Amino acid sequence: MDDPNMALAVSIEKKVDNLPTLSANCCIYQVPKYLRSINEAAYRPFVVSIGPFYYKDKMLCPMEEHKLRYLRTFMICSINIRRLKDYIQIIREREMVIRQHYMQNFELSSNEFTEMVLVDSIFIIELFRRLTDSTLIEENDQLYYKPRMIDEVYRDLQLLENQLPIFILETLYNFAFKVPSFSSITCKFFNVKEVEVRDFKHFVDLLRTCHLPSSLRSSPNSGTKFCTTVSATYLYNAGVKFVPYIDKSLLDIEFNRGSLKMPPLNLDDSTESFFRNLMVFEQYHYPLDSYIIDYIVFLGFLIKTPNDVKILVQRGIINNWLGDNEEASNFFKTIGKHIKILNSRFYYSDICKRLDKYCNNGWNRNVAILKQKYFKRL
Repeated sequence: MDDPNMALAVSIEKKVDNLPTLSANCCIYQVPKYLRSINEAAYRPFVVSIGPFYYKDKMLCPMEEHKLRYLRTFMICSINIRRLKDYIQIIREREMVIRQHYMQNFELSSNEFTEMVLVDSIFIIELFRRLTDSTLIEENDQLYYKPRMIDEVYRDLQLLENQLPIFILETLYNFAFKVPSFSSITCKFFNVKEVEVRDFKHFVDLLRTCHLPSSLRSSPNSGTKFCTTVSATYLYNAGVKFVPYIDKSLLDIEFNRGSLKMPPLNLDDSTESFFRNLMVFEQYHYPLDSYIIDYIVFLGFLIKTPNDVKILVQRGIINNWLGDNEEASNFFKTIGKHIKILNSRFYYSDICKRLDKYCNNGWNRNVAILKQKYFKRL
């Protein structure tokens, strides 16, 4: 082709024509590099690969043999001794839909992809069944007889990149078993209130929803003007009482008559990974309903120093298993880094506004200033 402009136009047109079709099913995202750079380990599985992101990762290969052992048990226990090819057919018929759930295309053949989904799905099903019925646990089970291992698997199943669509898990389970329901054994494993899991995309979506506040935004455009608040130390010195809000969803926070009620938060080795993965999913999938992100931002307002942590620990708001209070305060300094919020929809703006109003009361403000200036220790 003599015309270089036409040649380039044809080349660009081919690229456009060959673009893959975007699907509304997409819900399993790859964590961006700018977030991974803060804490790579928070997004990466320790012991088990689920789905295509870490498929055949050398660090996770030891668990593959255990997956096959669970598959063997599943084939023996499933009702009517369903043949293996029946399960393969179920996945094969839904392969394209399953692939559409992932943010990127994976260069896996149909056989590779189907086998991966089958083995990983049955592993999860058998893992959940054993928690429900301990008689299913064999003497040589390398997970349930090694508490540290089961804790790490539990943590790995909460990673955004380590997911399978829930619908295929439930479909395979229902083909083999009648009771208990897949919803029941899933919610029991994750220790959340029982819900219909078919309403969710994957486990991260399920966990996020189970931790949402009981009262959501009233409309898509609702929300008050963004407002920050002062630290826990300042609030305490101004007379605010911190009260544990027992038996409430983690994000249910209230401020009434000088009392800030907050459900207790456990800080341990898995807390950062848990929240980071929920926040990434929320940013990609629910950008207008960032309840988890808003919760972390609110805690960041309250906790700026080790003394802020000390106050919340003493009042039963935080259970700090990370170590000292300085380590816990550093956690809140970094957990919200590179996370964006919608100022006009910040869920806790009204609480922040009322807290600031309480502290700006002349008497309360003067007492807080005097305490901070002359009484360093509580």
